[in-house]
Amino acid sequence: MPKKKLYGLIFDSDGTILDSVSSSFEWLKHCVVDLYKKPFPYENCSEQFLKDYNSSHRTKGLNGIYEIFGIDYDQEKDFLWENFNAWRADNPAKIIKGMDEAIFKIYDKSRPKPGKPRGLRMLLNTSNMWPSFEIQLRESGLIRCFDTIITRDNLPGVIDGDNLRPLVKPNTYSIEWALDLLGVDHEEALHVGDTLEDIEACRNLRRKDVNTEREVKVVAVTWGFETKENLANAKPYKIINNPKQLVKIVEQLGGFD
Repeated sequence: MPKKKLYGLIFDSDGTILDSVSSSFEWLKHCVVDLYKKPFPYENCSEQFLKDYNSSHRTKGLNGIYEIFGIDYDQEKDFLWENFNAWRADNPAKIIKGMDEAIFKIYDKSRPKPGKPRGLRMLLNTSNMWPSFEIQLRESGLIRCFDTIITRDNLPGVIDGDNLRPLVKPNTYSIEWALDLLGVDHEEALHVGDTLEDIEACRNLRRKDVNTEREVKVVAVTWGFETKENLANAKPYKIINNPKQLVKIVEQLGGFD
């Protein structure tokens, strides 16, 4: 069976397009030092910070992250969110250096043209809410590159105890939906993300033939929330260290043909 060309490119947002790692680090430092007048245990956004951040977040969510610094999230969350909204407005996460250039290049080189009626379509699939990154997409002009956007606001939820938990990654719901919106099969798609959840959501994705294990290829970026060691252990399709490498991969998969 001939190898299928690339017709769908799915992007994560935080840690992939946006430098949310540095933004989260600075926000936490602001909370601990400026709001609670406590010492901050990390000198920079190091591998150790990422390990502690991910471990706490995966086991206890935001509560676990604040627990590292001795902040009672359950008691303080209203205060923290009020301050976060004000801080984020003045300190929006920046676009990763070179990522806008790479996306624009992919967009321009993959447009439909005479003799090529089908081009590469791009979609943004994020577990965050639209207001958290709308300004950056509009001001950079990147919004024109995406055919559509899936956010946390769009996803259905399931009852988890007393809470309604949205079906965000690693649940495969958003990946399935993305493929349907783009009108592509799993073999024609590529997902670009920075976390183990991105890889897990795409791995063993079953479509059309429930008896066959299929997955969407994942390009994992090393500038996001996950450590390089964890990404390597998860064995995605490719691991890249700078956005320029993504353009080459899209070209190799036939995205510009």
